[in-house]
Amino acid sequence: MTKRLPRLWRLFSLAVISALFWNLSIIADAQTNALSNGFTLDFVKSDGVASVDDVVTNVVKAVNRTARPVRFNLDLASPQGWKVINSLTKLYTVSAGDSIFIPVRLIPSKESAGNVNYFISATAYSEFGNALASTPWSVAVQKITKWNILVEERQVYFTNDSDSTDVHIRMTNDGNSVEKLRVSFFPDQRLRVLDPEWQPIQDNALYVELPVGADTSFVMHVKIADDLTKGYFFTDRPDDDQDKLDSKKYRLQIQAASTTEKSRAKGRRVNFTKLTSQTRFDSGFGSTVIPLTVELRSFNVLSEFTNFSLDFRGSTDLGRNRYLQYNYQSIITSSIAGGTRFATANRFLQYTTPNYAVALGNIGENMGVFISGVGAKGSVKYKKFEVGAIHAKNASRGGVLAPNDLTFFAGRLKYEAKKGSDIELQYVNQIDNFSFVNGDVVRLQANHRISKRHRVGLVAGYSIQKDSFNPDSLFQYTGFGGELKYAGGFKKLNVSLSGTYYSNLFLAQNSGRRQASLNLRYPLGRGRSISFRGGMSTINPIRIRRGRTFNSELNRRDSYEFRYEWRANGATMTLSPKHIYDQLLGLRVNTTGLGVGFSKTKGKTFRLFSRFFAGYSQAPDFDISGYPVAKWENRLRYKNLNLMARYNYGPASITENFRVINDRITPQSLFLSAYASLYFRKQRFLLRPRLNTRYESVFARWRTNLSNEFLYYANSGYVFTIGTELLRINQGESPLATQSVQNGFDGALEEFQQSNFFLRIGVKKQFGFKRPGGKSYDVKVIVFKDADGNGVQGKGEELVENVLIKINDKAVITNGSGQAEFKNLIYGQYLMESDVLGDTEGWFKSDDNNIFVEKSKTIYIPLTRGVQIAGNVLVQKATYSRFANEVNLSGIRVTAIGKDDKVYSGLTDRSGKFRLFVPFGQYVIKASGSTIDDQFQFAQDSYELGIDNADSDYQLTYYLIEKRRKLNIKKFN
Repeated sequence: MTKRLPRLWRLFSLAVISALFWNLSIIADAQTNALSNGFTLDFVKSDGVASVDDVVTNVVKAVNRTARPVRFNLDLASPQGWKVINSLTKLYTVSAGDSIFIPVRLIPSKESAGNVNYFISATAYSEFGNALASTPWSVAVQKITKWNILVEERQVYFTNDSDSTDVHIRMTNDGNSVEKLRVSFFPDQRLRVLDPEWQPIQDNALYVELPVGADTSFVMHVKIADDLTKGYFFTDRPDDDQDKLDSKKYRLQIQAASTTEKSRAKGRRVNFTKLTSQTRFDSGFGSTVIPLTVELRSFNVLSEFTNFSLDFRGSTDLGRNRYLQYNYQSIITSSIAGGTRFATANRFLQYTTPNYAVALGNIGENMGVFISGVGAKGSVKYKKFEVGAIHAKNASRGGVLAPNDLTFFAGRLKYEAKKGSDIELQYVNQIDNFSFVNGDVVRLQANHRISKRHRVGLVAGYSIQKDSFNPDSLFQYTGFGGELKYAGGFKKLNVSLSGTYYSNLFLAQNSGRRQASLNLRYPLGRGRSISFRGGMSTINPIRIRRGRTFNSELNRRDSYEFRYEWRANGATMTLSPKHIYDQLLGLRVNTTGLGVGFSKTKGKTFRLFSRFFAGYSQAPDFDISGYPVAKWENRLRYKNLNLMARYNYGPASITENFRVINDRITPQSLFLSAYASLYFRKQRFLLRPRLNTRYESVFARWRTNLSNEFLYYANSGYVFTIGTELLRINQGESPLATQSVQNGFDGALEEFQQSNFFLRIGVKKQFGFKRPGGKSYDVKVIVFKDADGNGVQGKGEELVENVLIKINDKAVITNGSGQAEFKNLIYGQYLMESDVLGDTEGWFKSDDNNIFVEKSKTIYIPLTRGVQIAGNVLVQKATYSRFANEVNLSGIRVTAIGKDDKVYSGLTDRSGKFRLFVPFGQYVIKASGSTIDDQFQFAQDSYELGIDNADSDYQLTYYLIEKRRKLNIKKFN
C-alpha cells in the first residue's frame, strides 16, 4: 500500500501537467489563428480601405478540419466609436471537415481620422466561453478633405467716417481629420491687415488648425494705411476739395491652403470702399464748370535780373469723351541793361474727341525727326485708319547775325490691323534757314504681334538733303537706314534683340548710328535667374552747314554683362561680371570688373537700392598700366523722403580717363542728395526741402545747392509760394594747382569761395466758371426712422447714419446727422437706391425710386419698422443613424420672399437657431438644404406667413429627417 501511493501520485501529476500544457496550447493556438485540432478563422480580405460615409464590410471564413462539429459565436473587437452591426450572441455551427462564411459589417465613427490604419479583430468562442481562434483585419480610413473658407461680406464699407473695419472669416471642416491651414492675406498696398488684437501679422499670414466637425471663426481688422499718414509728414500733397469728395476703393485677397497639400487652396476676395457724405456728379455731358488756374511767379528777386511769369491753364471735360485743354504763359523780364520786356513764352490749345484731335500753339511730335515749335497739328480716325498732319516753326533759335529758323511740314498715315499690329507711313520736310538745307525724310514703321509671346518691329527710312548755300553750286545728299526689333520667348527663355543702322548723312536723330543689342533671361526657379546683356553702339554723324560737311567725333561703347539674380525674404540680390569698351576723342578704354547689387521694396512706401562695381581699366594706346575703378551707388525712399549717395573712385566718364593718363591723378567724387515733402495739416502749409552736394577731388571743390519751397494753402483757395536757393562753391588746394606751379604756371586754380542766393515768390488760384448751358443742381438726402409711419420726419424721430445712397454710378454714405449730398447734377431723371449698412435693428429702407432734378432740393428717406421672425431647425435621426454625434446645423439659409420678390434672409447658428427681420407683408419663408448633408431632407422646407402686427412674435420650426438606410443582406454557404 505504501509502495503504490508514489506510483499513483506520479500518474496524477503527469495527468495534471498534460492537461495544463493542453490548455496553454489551446490559448496559444487561438492567439495564432488555429487550434491544434484544425479549427481556423480568416478574413477574406486581410486589409481594406474604408470611408466614414460608408458601411465597412468583410467576410470571415471559419474552417473546421477536426473530426467533430464545432459550435461557436463570433466576437468583433473594433476601434472606439465604431458600431458593430453583427449580432455577437448568435451561435454558429461548423460540421466536421466543413467551412462557413460570416459577413461582417461595421459603421466607422465620424471622428475617425483619415490616413490611419485601424485594426479589427474577430475571435471565435466556444459555447462554453473558450477562445477557439482569432484573426486580424486592417482597415485604412481614407482621408476626406472637406474644408472651406467663407467670408460673410464680399463688399465692405468703412462706416462712421472710420479708417478701419472688420472682416468676419468662418472656416469649416466637414472632413475626417484635423486640417492645418495657412491663411494668407494679400491686401491692397494702401491697406493693413491686423489680427484680432490689432497687432500686425507677420508675413501677412496666420496658421489655423481646424478640428473635425467644428466651425472656426475669427475677426480680422482692416485699416487704411494712406489715410493714417495723409496730412502729416512725408505726404505728397495736401487734401483738396475733390479728394474729399471722391470715394476710394481697395481690395483684399484671402487665400487658405493646406500646409501639407499645397495644391489644395481656396481664395476669397473682399472689396472695400471708403465713402464720404458728399460726391460731385460728372454726367455724360461733362463738367458744368470750366476750371482756370492763374499763377504768378517771380524769379531772381533782389537781383539785377528779375523775371516774372504769368500762367493761365486748365482742362475741361465737355462730355462724350471730348476734352478741351488750354495754356497761356507770358514772361516779363526786367534788367538794368534791357529794361522791362514782355514776351509770350508758351501758348497751347487742344481739342480732342474719340475720332479726331486738333492742337494750336506750342506743339511737338517725334517722327524720326523731332518736330517742335509754334504751329498746328491734327489727326482724324476712321475705322482702322488714322491720318495726321503737323506744321511748326521754331523761331527761338533766331540769332543776331543770321536768321536761324527751323520750319517743319509733316504728315502720317496709320493702319491698325489689330491690337498690337499696325503700320505707319511718315513724311517730314525740314527747312533750316541758317544752314541753307532743305531736307525730306520718309519713314515706314511697322509693328506686328505674331503671338502672345512674340512681337517684331521694323523701321525703314530714306532722306534727301539739298544744300542751297551757293546758288551756283547746289549739292544733294542722300541717306538711309532702318531698325529691327524682336521680343519674345521660348519656353522659359526670354529674348529681346534689336539692330539699328543709319548712314552718316541720314537726316534724323539717329544719323550715323550703328547699334546691336541682345538680352537673354532664364529663370532657374526658387527666385533665381541668370541673364545676359550685350550691346555694341557707334555714333558718327556728318552734319551739313552752309555748303560744308562736318564729321563728328566717333563715339563708341560696347558693353557685355552676365547677371545672376536671386530673391529671398522680399529682397533681390545680383552678382554681375561686366566688360565695357569706350572710345571718344581718340581715347580707347577697356574696363572689366564685377558688380553686386541689393534691393528691397515694401509696397510703395519703402525702397532700398545699393549697387557696387569694382574693376580695372586699361588704355591700350598709352604707356600706362591698368588702374582700378569703383563705383558705389545707394538710394533710399521712404514715402516721399528720398536719399541718394554716390561715390566714384577713378574716372566717372570717358573723358576723365585723361586725368589718369596725362596728369597721373586718380579722380574721386562724392554726390549726396536728399529731398522730402512735409505737410502740416493744421497749419495748412507744405515744405519741400532739397539738398544736393558734390565733391571733386581733382579740384578739391565742394558744390552745394540748398533749396526750399514753402507753400501756404489759404482757406480762400489761394496758394502762396516762397522759394529760396543757396548755391555755394568752396574750392581748396587742387592737385592740378600743385602741378601747375611745378610746370611754371603759378596762379592757376587758386582757392576760392563763392555764394549766390536766389529768391522766388508766387501766388496761385483756381477759378471755376459756369459753362454756358451747363446749369447744375445739388441734391441733399436725409434718412430717418419713421416711427409713426406717416413718411414725414416728425419731432423726435431719429436720424440714421451709415446708409448707402446711390444715384447712377455715384455713391455716398450718410454722416452722423443722417445726411448725404450729391453735387453738380444736371437737369433730368435719376434712379436713387438706398441700403442700410450694418445691423438694421429691424428698420428697413423704402423702395428705390426715380427722382426728377429740375432744381436743388432735399429728399427724405424714411425707414420703416420691421417684425422679427425667429425659429429652429430640429433633427430627427434614423434608427441606424451613422451620425453618432451632434449634427452641425450652422450656415442653413432661411429666406423670406415677399410678393414683390424682395428677399430677406438669415443664417442658422450651430444649434439651428435663426433670426431675421421683415417689414409687413405676405411671405414665403423657405429653408435651403444646399449646405446640409445629403442624408438629410426637410419634412417641409417652406411656409406661407402674413406679417401684419409689430407686437406679435413669429416662430417657425423646420424638421430635418435623416433618410432611412437600406441594408443589403447576403447569404453564404
